[in-house]
Amino acid sequence: MKFLQIFLFALLPLLNIYSTEIENNEYCFRCHSMATLGVKIDEQGTLKSFTVIPEEFKASNHGKFLCVKCHEIGFETFPHDKSKFEEISCFECHERNNNELFVNFAEIENDFKQSVHNQKLGDKFSCYSCHDPHSFKVNARFSFDINSTVLYDNKICMDCHTNQNRFNALTDRYFPGLQETHSWLPHQNLHWQNVRCIDCHAEPVEGRVSHLIMPKEKAVKNCVECHSKDTRLAQTLYQFQAKQERNTEGFFNSIILNNSYVIGATRNYYLNIFSFVIFGLVIGGISIHGFIYYRAKQSATENEAIHKEYFYPLWLRIWHWLNALFFILLIFSGINLQYSGSENPVIDFSLAITIHNTAGILLTVNYFIFFILNLVTGNYKQYIPKLKELFKRLFVQAKFYVTGIFKNEPHPFEITKNSKFNPLQQITYLNIMYLLVPVIIISGWALLFPDVIIEKILGENGLFPTAVLHTIAGFLLSIFMFGHIYLATTGKKITSGIKSMITGWHESEKNHE
Repeated sequence: MKFLQIFLFALLPLLNIYSTEIENNEYCFRCHSMATLGVKIDEQGTLKSFTVIPEEFKASNHGKFLCVKCHEIGFETFPHDKSKFEEISCFECHERNNNELFVNFAEIENDFKQSVHNQKLGDKFSCYSCHDPHSFKVNARFSFDINSTVLYDNKICMDCHTNQNRFNALTDRYFPGLQETHSWLPHQNLHWQNVRCIDCHAEPVEGRVSHLIMPKEKAVKNCVECHSKDTRLAQTLYQFQAKQERNTEGFFNSIILNNSYVIGATRNYYLNIFSFVIFGLVIGGISIHGFIYYRAKQSATENEAIHKEYFYPLWLRIWHWLNALFFILLIFSGINLQYSGSENPVIDFSLAITIHNTAGILLTVNYFIFFILNLVTGNYKQYIPKLKELFKRLFVQAKFYVTGIFKNEPHPFEITKNSKFNPLQQITYLNIMYLLVPVIIISGWALLFPDVIIEKILGENGLFPTAVLHTIAGFLLSIFMFGHIYLATTGKKITSGIKSMITGWHESEKNHE
């Protein structure tokens, strides 16, 4: 008798759940927090879990609500009638509530009905298929932690699209692996870590997360839709943060910059103007200098005989022209990537990526060969300037380029087989070949494999400075190339410098032997 009294006393709290209005969710969690709580829902023995993790529920958007606010009718008996669960509809609350948390729910329902999920699966697919009401959190509107938003939202998609059993519960169609279906996408893991599936697979809508999931044929595959100044990401993943964006400091899409670097989308207005001004001054300076020089050249009297000497071995000439080719391809494709846009691109973004990466890899191989042969042949000595009176010799050479060259004065420093460069060339080529080129190669490889190189060495915030360093090095090398090409035309004849790098024979005046 005493045992029965103790048993009934212990049972009272549980019985009280169904005899009075529940004011504390802990009553429900006494059963529903059990990891093994589940019910067979069909003849095949499919088990449906009714486990609710209290910590996840409390952290969810519904965490402040009582369970009985949704489960209010038909849950008084134990065990519950499982059919009653299916009668619960999100729209019972969300359609009749004008709170800003529930804005546009009718539009969401309309989008959902037009989505590929609803069109193909009908009633098999509902809000619950993606959103567990006991753990769901709206991240995008209320969090500036984009990485956690991407991770959370993508997990919703991955839970089906990487789980063949769960996928087959909805359809008998075979779904190939994500890596196979996204084989066209470079840096797959990096995209999945920084961009949500719905950013490419859903039609963008303003003010809310889109639920209009498009068929795969209409999914975004044109890279430039994101990699441009008018990036799609500003309308999808970053639309809520972009509205609160204030201090841009000249950056387009600066809110993206806080989390990642997106080539084509990450630009700075002032740096763009500055680079165009510098580039314009260089081209203008070369044009003016060239005009005056060739006018002076035409009026000069040819008195000296031409002397030829074999200066440049075959390996050096092959390296030189391959180097020039790879640089031109890198500059051309790099400009297309940096200033990519959906309107009239010079070449397609994906093609520019392929050209840029291929040229960069080949440039690396070519530079490695140059470095080794320079050491073996001793050609590296050409790049090392003599420190004695260096500044005086630099000034003399600069003065020649500024005034002496227009007066047809002889070069102040004799060019020989063992001393091919004047002091200014030595300093310039030393910095180009042993500083800037290694910088652009190393930073280029880091950007080619950012998840392997940058994140492990520099961390998550290392992508932007690496990209900036790569861009600056590329800009300086572009300026150098224009100057280098121009100075190659200032020899005895306009074609002398170019011709010598084809034949190996250097032309000079006889008195400079």
